[in-house]
Order: sequence, then C-alpha cells, then structure tokens
Amino acid sequence: MEEKKVLLLVNKDFEYAGYRAGVEYQMTAGKTPNVTLVKRDTRTGPNKYDPSCIYDITQGQHKFNVREYCISYLFNEGENTSNSEIKFGHLEKLISTEKPDFVISVSTSESTYESQENFESINGCVIMGHRFYARDCREFESSKPSKLPVDADWMSSDNFLNENFFNSLNANNGVLSQGMEVVPSKAFKYPRILPDDKNVSLGVINIVDYYLYKKADKRTYEDFIESKLEGIPVGLETTHGVIRMAVDKVFQDSAVKIPVLFVSPIVDRYLCFDEDVDDRWGMQNKVASYNAGVAVINMLEHIFAQSNSFLTND
Repeated sequence: MEEKKVLLLVNKDFEYAGYRAGVEYQMTAGKTPNVTLVKRDTRTGPNKYDPSCIYDITQGQHKFNVREYCISYLFNEGENTSNSEIKFGHLEKLISTEKPDFVISVSTSESTYESQENFESINGCVIMGHRFYARDCREFESSKPSKLPVDADWMSSDNFLNENFFNSLNANNGVLSQGMEVVPSKAFKYPRILPDDKNVSLGVINIVDYYLYKKADKRTYEDFIESKLEGIPVGLETTHGVIRMAVDKVFQDSAVKIPVLFVSPIVDRYLCFDEDVDDRWGMQNKVASYNAGVAVINMLEHIFAQSNSFLTND
C-alpha cells in the first residue's frame, strides 16, 4: 500500500483550541467515518516535536498519515511566538524530521479588497490556496528582528497542486462547509470555503508588535499590487509564507516538489481589525478557527479519502 505523509500545522495555541473544537465535533458526530484517530493529546508531551494528533485515512491502496501540530507548542519558554525567524527555525527542524509529502497550514487572516469583492465582509469564511507572497517588514519594528531568507518581494507560485484538487474542493463546497458557525462580528451569514488556484496569501514577515500590523499590512498589500505578480491577493497574515519558505529550504536539493495548502479562516476585513476583532478577540478567533477545523477535517474525509490523485507528482 502506498502511504503519503500529511503535515498539518496550526499557528497559535488560541487558534488551535478553536480548530480542535471544530475537528472534534465533526468526528464525534460521526461525520468523518473514513478518518481514523490514531493518537490524541491535549498538547505535545516531553518531546515537543511529537504530533498532538495523528490520523490515518485509507482509500483502496492509497493511505494518508496525517500528523497535526500546533506551532506555538514548538517554541521554548520565553520565546516570542510571533517572531518569524524563531518560527522559521522550529519549522525547519520539524519539517526536516517529518519529511512530509503534503503540508496544510492553518492560520487566521485578514481579508483583502479582492476577496471582499462580492461581499461587504467574508468574516468566518475559510480561504484556501497554494500561492504565497512575503514582504520583510522589519522597517516598522524598532527592535529590528533578524532577517529571514526572504527578499523584499518573495513569491512562490509553483503549481504543486493540480487543477483536480481545487475543482474537487469547489464541487464539494457545500459538504466541506457543512457545520461551520457564524462569527460574532461583521459576519458573512453563510460561511463557506473559498478555494482557488489563483489565491495568494500575503505574508507580513518580521513583525512582533501587534500594533504595527496595520502599517505593515497596508504596505505589504500595496507592494503586491504594484508588483503585478500573478494571482489574486486574498488574505494577510504571517505564518503561511514562513511555512512555505521552511519547506523550500528543507527540500531545496530535492527533485520532489512539496505542496503547501494554506487554509485561512477570516477574522477581519482589510484594515478593520480594531472594528471587527479588538473587543471580541477571543470569540472572533475561536469561531473562525473552529470553521477551519470543520473545513479541514471535512476535506480529509471527502477529498483525501475519496481522491486517488490530486498532487502534480502523482
């Protein structure tokens, strides 16, 4: 039997709590019979590079072993979990150890004008894609965090996933979105997944002060638009791009291309964090992350368990 390893990475511990709640509900409600839970811990044990959860998915002669981590759990005591360089180091070590065939990155995001085109707000929806742009935003930080291996305009847009994958996501949108909840603030009333091959996650890199994100987000978005790079900017955050960089670094000498799917539960509209999230921070993030958990476990059940081929190297 052919087995592929899926590395599933959720950003912060508060996002992981909401994400796990979404996964747990779908599984305990019996909605994911093809996904078998092999291991479940509330968090990692003595070895922080052990996964918090492991799932097996078997379809004919094809098996996926899904290994789930919360990135915050990888950090040492006293380390800032928003530090992009430290995050990159932990991810590089983890990815080198796991050697995955497929990576899923889950992190809450701010939407952009382009993703809001048909709706005033898409808060609570879950965007998916596999193109990444990153900008080094140290200029806004007085502490000047160390630089990552990224130029001012870094873009990864290789077609690691074939069109069948995104076609399958869209064809099963109703099923994959079933079980999502409405977020408390400025919500889109019918939350769903929004996958597209052309979606680009905009990475705001090397910011550790949350109050500086508004300036850095705006500059990153504007620089992407001015660069006229291919793709549709759909969300602003940090971790997706750092994960893509770490995967590229680990596999830089390999002929095998490792796909990274970003999963972005949207918590606020473009430059509207104060209005959409600030006084509802906990619940807004928890419910949006819950929706990401629903989307991911449903995707494992209905796409991974029922599709023989969606990777370009299959």
